[in-house]
Amino acid sequence: VHECPKDEWTIRSRILCHYANFLEKIERFGEAEKQYLASLEADPLNDTCILEYGTFMQSRGEFDYAERLFERLKNR
Repeated sequence: VHECPKDEWTIRSRILCHYANFLEKIERFGEAEKQYLASLEADPLNDTCILEYGTFMQSRGEFDYAERLFERLKNR
């Protein structure tokens, strides 16, 4: 894994989250989920990605998982 300064990981996380949104919109759901997870691996504190991924999981019927993601935001 390439070592990056924290700011670079934050930028990487944002880009991956945007890409996941795009993949979701063109209905490539498996790939979208992988990109959401990669985004959160790059920056676990990316609130936008946590929200977007939670909404994505909710739309996929994964309500318990989505709720846990939303709880992460609420407990900050």
